[in-house]
Amino acid sequence: MFRVQRQQILLCFFRFVTSTDRLYPIEFVSEKYSTLVFQLNPPMHQAKIFVSGTDNLHTVKQMSCRCLVSLLMIYTLSTLPVVLSRNVHTTSYGGVCTSPCVQKRSSYYWCKQEGGSNSWWDYCSPEAGYDYNFSRCRSKCQYNNSKYKWCWTGYLGMTWGYCGNIIEEFEEHYTRHNVACKGECSLFRGYFQCTDTNGKQDYCSPSSDVTYRGEPCRINHRCGSHGNNYYWCYTDNNWDYCGKIISSCEEHDPLLQGRRLAAQEEEEICRITDSGNRRETILSAIPVSENALCRPSREEFREASNLIARINENFTFPESTRTIIFSATLRLDLQGSFVIAGVRYNNVQIQINGPRQGSSSIAQILLPQDLDTSLYSRYIRRALYTSMRSAYHKPPVKVVITIKRW
Repeated sequence: MFRVQRQQILLCFFRFVTSTDRLYPIEFVSEKYSTLVFQLNPPMHQAKIFVSGTDNLHTVKQMSCRCLVSLLMIYTLSTLPVVLSRNVHTTSYGGVCTSPCVQKRSSYYWCKQEGGSNSWWDYCSPEAGYDYNFSRCRSKCQYNNSKYKWCWTGYLGMTWGYCGNIIEEFEEHYTRHNVACKGECSLFRGYFQCTDTNGKQDYCSPSSDVTYRGEPCRINHRCGSHGNNYYWCYTDNNWDYCGKIISSCEEHDPLLQGRRLAAQEEEEICRITDSGNRRETILSAIPVSENALCRPSREEFREASNLIARINENFTFPESTRTIIFSATLRLDLQGSFVIAGVRYNNVQIQINGPRQGSSSIAQILLPQDLDTSLYSRYIRRALYTSMRSAYHKPPVKVVITIKRW
């Protein structure tokens, strides 16, 4: 019995070994998406095939080597998911895999990682819903008051195993020197930085047209090289470093939104389709009145960037209205929930502390109450930045995250 990998990306090859009278394939290798198991009964007169994690079983008689190869290719093409974003594996300690999640010289799945534990490697899950031993999880893969993520496995969930999540990465971050980040662009000692593909630590931007300090670029001077060998932009009264972001989403344009504001038109700014998991994630900007969101100062924008950075895959929203996280001058509040088209949404806002005339909110988003932050924290951060940038540059919008399943 041997395992055959069904792929997400058709960059693959067959490896053959010599039998007594023929060659036959033993591996179908590439970026792992899910697993087939083939059991060959010599002398190749029969092959039993089943998909790991299901009860499907097929028996094919008189299968030649060429037939087996054809069957593999037909299965691969017929089941290939159309995913417009990039799947990223996260590790048990919350890092990001920088190499494939594989069983390399071990009985468990692991990968090289950045941003999690102090080690250069960590456990990972080869597929969503499985642990690092490829045992099916009987509960969610979560921290559960631990420093690492794990889930219950085995019969009646009496055993447990390390696990990691597989998330849809729709943005690729680059450093100020235009080198791709191989880990997350995260806040460290007051600055946003990442480890680039050359293994060097460098500054990056947490959101488009935001500096490495978390401050906004001028609306008429976007983050770019502007004739230099590094990326930068003008801020209100100075300039600073930034990093470009290549995104699968459209950029929200405040100037275009100004024309839509009077008509109260909704603007779709992001749609990520994952046909393999039969779901679509949509971010929409909805105009609000000028006094619904107040304009943050540059210092408040930077402090809010620090708050937003704390929303990661370990972050959870409370079940009732309250302040979730706060700083000296700002707080992230859950302002209640309401139902839209049969789905309950949380109303989340970043607000300025203390009494003031008019609204104290500088960003507002609506997200499904059951949204799994371990999978969607990037979308939540993107939504908050979009709303806050619109409040800063005007006109303001709130952002709604919608999940469509079919």
